[in-house]
Amino acid sequence: MITRITSSLPSFKQVELKPGFNVILADRTKEATKKDTRNGLGKSLLIDIIHFCLGARFSTSTSRLAHPDLDKTTFEIELTVGGRTVRARRNTGSPLLITLTGDIQGIPGVDNTRNNSLSLSVSEWTSFLGQHWFGVLTDSPRKYSPSFRSIISYFIRSGKDAYSDPFRHFRMQATWDIQVNNAFLLGLRWEDASDWQVIRDQKKTLDALKQAAEEGLLDNVWGARGRLEADRVRLMETVERTSKDLKAFKVHSQYRELEVRANSLTALISRLSNENVLDSRVLEMYKESVQDESAASSVNLAELYESARVVFPEAVSVRLDEVEKFHSHVIENRKGFLRAEIDRINGQIESRKASIGAYYAEHEEVLRILNTHGALDQYTELQQAHWRDVMTLSSIEDRLENMRRFEEGKSTVKVNVAMLEQRARANYDERSTSRERCVALFNSNSESLYNAPGAS
Repeated sequence: MITRITSSLPSFKQVELKPGFNVILADRTKEATKKDTRNGLGKSLLIDIIHFCLGARFSTSTSRLAHPDLDKTTFEIELTVGGRTVRARRNTGSPLLITLTGDIQGIPGVDNTRNNSLSLSVSEWTSFLGQHWFGVLTDSPRKYSPSFRSIISYFIRSGKDAYSDPFRHFRMQATWDIQVNNAFLLGLRWEDASDWQVIRDQKKTLDALKQAAEEGLLDNVWGARGRLEADRVRLMETVERTSKDLKAFKVHSQYRELEVRANSLTALISRLSNENVLDSRVLEMYKESVQDESAASSVNLAELYESARVVFPEAVSVRLDEVEKFHSHVIENRKGFLRAEIDRINGQIESRKASIGAYYAEHEEVLRILNTHGALDQYTELQQAHWRDVMTLSSIEDRLENMRRFEEGKSTVKVNVAMLEQRARANYDERSTSRERCVALFNSNSESLYNAPGAS
């Protein structure tokens, strides 16, 4: 119960409320006529002050108490709550704190009081009031639950809109807030109203997702189930294979150097082989030349010699035997040169074959290492590709899971609606006696006032 409202403002007149029915009226002078209103005399402002002291939201742009003339003004309300009388003080300059005085010792959940006063945040104060005035639980696990500020607004109505509908205290009040708090005040199962709003939220979300899917807005989020399933199977196989490859991968620190060496050995073997082919052709030509070399016949040489003397009588003075001897010497020198070249070329060919054999052996060893190992950058690239596939697979699985949950969500909403309707119907039937008593009482009052029974 509220018993007193005071303020630090000197012009403020203390308001005292007594048990029973209290009426606050504006003074009317003798000179006032029917055209004079009682507006601007402080009746609505008094309601605002009570709400302010009871933890209402304070807005510097919309609240009447935010007027410059009321800057840093303290308002105090005395009330009885939880079997004790306390005074709650709140200042417009520091509206986030509530200062309690009076019988505050031993208040549950309150410690460290100083100078017989206690400072609470606005949320702590409204939680305390809700718990001790109305029995509202402050730690309700439900998303939609009764609140002190909404409940008290049904008892202390502010503004014209607050009286236009008995079930709402302001025009834009949410449907769930109306249903939950009215059910609580009437002693009905407000949890049903809370569950109804949760189902409405779920259905709204599902309907929005369904519409978005039908308009093609979720193709990149969900996609076609058949294609996603196929991609999932393919990626699972790829991820499993690359995972095994990564486990078996051996990194060689000089892998790139070995690649260069392998290419160099290939070039060396190719070059030496080509040189051997060329030398083999020269060797065959030299061997054929040796076989073809033979001494010129004496008859031919003599004929050649006599012909030379006829044509060049003075220049040719050497005897025929000397010519034959010189010719034989030239032939022998020619054969010796060819044999020497044949031996030299054979030696080069054999030397190259030996080198080629050594290079082949080294090349095979390098290739063996390259086939069983890899470079660090190859391992890194394989690893990155693997993780890209893993992330893509995870995304596809999430999309499939969302699609599954969407389908399950639609079924769950239908089941929950049916169960809640059944529960609400049972609760309605259980209260038939109370409902009939309320109807009878309403009819009795209506007949007393209007000589006619009430009608819905």
